[in-house]
Amino acid sequence: MKTIFITLTAGLLSCTLAKAQDAASQQPVRSIHYQFIDKDSVKLALNEDFELIEDSCASIFRYARLDTAFGKFVGHIRDVSKADPNVIRTEGTYDKEGNKEGLFVSHFANGQLESKGNFVKNRLDGKWELYYDNGKPRMYFEVHDHDIQLTDYWDPTGKKLVDNGGGKYKFDVDQIYWEGHLMDGRPVGPWYAYRTGKDEPPIMTEVYKLGEFQVGRSPSGKEYKDAARMELVSQDLLPFTRAEALRLSAMPCGSKFSNIIHPHYKDGMDAYNSLLSDGVKDALRATDLKQFKDNSFSVVGTVDAKGRLTDLKAINSFNEIISNKLIQVLKGMPGLEPTVVNGRSVKANVQVNFIFNGGYCNFNYTFTAADN
Repeated sequence: MKTIFITLTAGLLSCTLAKAQDAASQQPVRSIHYQFIDKDSVKLALNEDFELIEDSCASIFRYARLDTAFGKFVGHIRDVSKADPNVIRTEGTYDKEGNKEGLFVSHFANGQLESKGNFVKNRLDGKWELYYDNGKPRMYFEVHDHDIQLTDYWDPTGKKLVDNGGGKYKFDVDQIYWEGHLMDGRPVGPWYAYRTGKDEPPIMTEVYKLGEFQVGRSPSGKEYKDAARMELVSQDLLPFTRAEALRLSAMPCGSKFSNIIHPHYKDGMDAYNSLLSDGVKDALRATDLKQFKDNSFSVVGTVDAKGRLTDLKAINSFNEIISNKLIQVLKGMPGLEPTVVNGRSVKANVQVNFIFNGGYCNFNYTFTAADN
């Protein structure tokens, strides 16, 4: 068995809020051990969020075949508890294209069943069962093609809120939650999205008729009818799917931070991304982007304690006019809710990467911890 040391950086999520990682220059470089057992078979150290972490802080070891060229799992995978190797945290199979296929079963660290169900070409399929870590049922749902029926749901206290497809259902998505009514396991009537922990009117609304999406209203108040934004059941309910991102844990092994809330937009990061995208398009409308092929640069700066983007400057700019235009777009963005550590607003670093190729400009960004 050989061990290869691979230095990783925090993964970027295109146009979304990424988890913060302390990337200050004086911090030690992190190394993650990919233990290659036999050719493409690896042993990965994961934390409880199924993120890559140093071996000494791992709670899960994943044994799998990894296509390193494309960063995809192929074949059978098995997640084993570090504390108790007899506890199989996850077991399932990926096809040669890296899609989840067939039965997947997962367990909590205490050995209780967490989830059980099937995939077809990486999509949820058939009957699924989800449980709480005390062994009590959490949710039953069925998926056929794109049709999802949530048949039964219990809250953490054991109270059944959805019975035989009917009842009121509420679920969290990042920093918002949706709530509305189900009939025959499908959404009916108005559904509302609220910011978690805020006593205020809904930021989004969607209306359904017999499970079919009719119309919605975005955080900006704009009406849309193209497709629902709400996802009644998603793979986010299954923690083991996060391992597919091969994302480095935000906190290095041994770091101790508590009660951290990272920068976010009051109307949700989707709304922030939309505003930034519109600003970029307007700024570059008169620019022929087809002349740029595989060009990129970054803008770095600070999110101050009031949530404003400050001290912005371009790094490795290939075109000063374009970089100055995009810095002005960032300066004109609405303020964010700042980083909060133990109840105190503090600064954070921000890096926005702009990539130009094929006549398009894409962007992604990360927020990282700053010395305060």
